Amino acid sequence: MYTVISPQLHYTNPNSFKMLRSITTNRSLFHTLSPLINPARILGLCPITYTKQKNFVTIRWSWKIYMANCATALTLVCWGFWGFVHDMEIASFVSLGFTGSVDVVISSFDISDVLLSCLYFIVSMPFKCAKLSIVFHNLNKVDAIITPVFCDRFYSNLVWFSRCWFVFLPVLYTLDVFMWGNTSWLGVNNYFAYYVSYSIVVLHELQYYQVVKMAQLRVSGINKTVKENIKKDTSRIKLEFIFDLIHCYNNTTDAIETINSSFNKTVTLMLFSCYVHLVTCPYQLFVMITSNETSILNYVYCLWVLLQIFRLVLVVEVCHNCEEEIQNTRILVSQLLNCRLDKNVKKEANTFLFLMVKKKIKFSAYGLPKVGRHLLLSVASSIGGYWMILLQFSSRTSKI
Repeated sequence: MYTVISPQLHYTNPNSFKMLRSITTNRSLFHTLSPLINPARILGLCPITYTKQKNFVTIRWSWKIYMANCATALTLVCWGFWGFVHDMEIASFVSLGFTGSVDVVISSFDISDVLLSCLYFIVSMPFKCAKLSIVFHNLNKVDAIITPVFCDRFYSNLVWFSRCWFVFLPVLYTLDVFMWGNTSWLGVNNYFAYYVSYSIVVLHELQYYQVVKMAQLRVSGINKTVKENIKKDTSRIKLEFIFDLIHCYNNTTDAIETINSSFNKTVTLMLFSCYVHLVTCPYQLFVMITSNETSILNYVYCLWVLLQIFRLVLVVEVCHNCEEEIQNTRILVSQLLNCRLDKNVKKEANTFLFLMVKKKIKFSAYGLPKVGRHLLLSVASSIGGYWMILLQFSSRTSKI
């Protein structure tokens, strides 16, 4: 009826640990995690070491790497603010049309949001990694019963997705430097810390996407198993099968609840950052287009706007798709109840359906009860009003 696979993860004291110590995973699961591990280690979002054995990989938390990452993040923040202040003194900022005090405030807010988010993401890694150990522990319980589906496709998509990001971002940064007219080493020095910090923020959003997608794949495995059994002789379904479905669903919901608690404030910062940049980037694009020195490079801000949209959609859609997959589980279990089942099996299937209705899964953020597509509509409806306010204040402020 369904495939049973060997356990994939083992933890050092998983019930009482306070910080991540070590994880032992087989090569297939590590292979799924690997597309973002090395980039995250380079950018300070994965302070770990790992040792590859014949059939498994041992991942260990490293406090030395973490402390070095925190020091680097603090340096980037100081460097980024210094570069911004230094950049205000050069002529290109004024020549591109940023002459009002509101322009300086908006630019300051833009820079501060990225730099401080970068610092928080790196500093909070021990707490996230400790809870992510619980997430993987619960997902492993599901894997021990039902094989997750589309893992190879997810790995390929993640590799392709990450490569596109890491090609697009350097190209965007290069064009941005040329747009500001600072092609010398001094100009690159002013913007370098900001660009690195922005890359860290984007990479952490990809990490969140990866974790939520892994939970979705386990739900897809449950749905595939139910579909296969509906197509067969349902009268032969045993009581243990329903018990296993309930067990998998409980562990998946526990994993998602842990993801919510782990990324609670982080997702709020991600969504807030996207919102702020979707307000400021179109305004800055308008300022530069209407300035005296308009060139084709000024339209680089169109790419920045597209980037903010992709970031917002990335976070919202993966949560929405996972919830949709869970909704499909409820539908499939309802279809199973309409089939010919043993009396005891039907009773447990009813219990399972009641459990899914009672224990609903949703993705939340700090201050937001639910992360879903309704946020896209809310953001779109409020941004226009802020644009009008910014344009009015910009026309009335005195020049620097």
